[in-house]
Amino acid sequence: MAQDFEMSKERLYISEVLVVDDEVDIRNLIKDILSDDNYVTKLAVDGLSAIKMAYEKEPDVVLLDIWLRGSDIDGLSVLEKLKERYPYLPVIMISGHGNIATAVKSLHMGAYDYIEKPFTEGRLKLVVKRAIESGRLRRENDELKSAFEDYEIVGNSPVIRNLRSMINKAATTSSRILITGSPGVGKEVVARLIHKKSKGYDTPFISMYSSMLPANNYLVNIFGSEESNNILSHRVPPHIGIIEQANHGTLFIDEVTDLRYDTQLRLLRLLQEGKIYRENSKIPVSIDVRIIVSSSKDIESEVKAGRFCEDLYYRLNVLPIRVPSLVEYCTDIPELCRYFMNSICKKIGLCTHVLSDEALIAMQSYEWPGNLRQLRNVIEWILIMKSPKEMITAKDLPVDIVSNSPINDVLSA
Repeated sequence: MAQDFEMSKERLYISEVLVVDDEVDIRNLIKDILSDDNYVTKLAVDGLSAIKMAYEKEPDVVLLDIWLRGSDIDGLSVLEKLKERYPYLPVIMISGHGNIATAVKSLHMGAYDYIEKPFTEGRLKLVVKRAIESGRLRRENDELKSAFEDYEIVGNSPVIRNLRSMINKAATTSSRILITGSPGVGKEVVARLIHKKSKGYDTPFISMYSSMLPANNYLVNIFGSEESNNILSHRVPPHIGIIEQANHGTLFIDEVTDLRYDTQLRLLRLLQEGKIYRENSKIPVSIDVRIIVSSSKDIESEVKAGRFCEDLYYRLNVLPIRVPSLVEYCTDIPELCRYFMNSICKKIGLCTHVLSDEALIAMQSYEWPGNLRQLRNVIEWILIMKSPKEMITAKDLPVDIVSNSPINDVLSA
């Protein structure tokens, strides 16, 4: 079954962690702790060997000592090289006492988080788990985004034509937009198309994934910060947060209801005043940004439950756009399959296939709880499993797609 297949992939896949530290005791301690959770751990003693190992095969997460005594290059230089090659690779910096300013600087450079020595087993496992999940979700979002990067929304059904019309109308305004829809429908794709049509490629489009913001330095990541220590202030530049990075462009907030309530109130203040305050600063920063938010939850229910600020909801819900679930435009599935097939084959070097009528009937009859993301995953799985140039039949599909389809009666006969 498709869902079972997704779960089995998660069970079979073992995450790989690269540990980079000059202290053998620290390397072995981390390896022992992570082995309890079945991580594959690779060890590097210096910066150059770490870069070589990472370039040979991208790990799922890197634990990187800041100083790396005795190494040709320090941890910050390694971080810079890793992020150049792998923008979505989560890197967790390991700092000792007195290295906090440098650890904060590493966050400005793209590190996911940092942990201080001595760290607890629970803290290490939690940060690693969150980092791996963050990297995975960012890749999935990017895959879905890139599927439509240079293309309009795929399909020609009435609901898709209506969605295109809404996108075109939204692009003519600077109003705030609330995009709703089930997980996997392509809410960020819609936001990016609106930005592309209204602001083009010359202004930033910055995504903020509410559920993936690290608990450590949560507000710093969003609003930025200035160094409060006068001795260090001239050495450490201000950290530009996500909101400020989007200045003069578009800020897309994914799953806005997942924002902490204190952050909701500060976002409301931004909408009221057009200004933010960095952490450790009383000087306002003017912000001119179009805000587009998304949610897969019923926001009105979140407001009634007291989990979402009512005033913020009304200020964000100026132009609502609902992205339909795939089951609502199942007549477009043949076109979507062809598009995903061509896109995947181009990226990973596989041959395209033809889908039989029976296979298409089964796919159009399925409910697709994971929407476009699930459809794309199924197409990729079929392409990998199927021999080149063979026609894809209903028998090649995951069992749960076929089992509830009318075509199943024919296959079972």
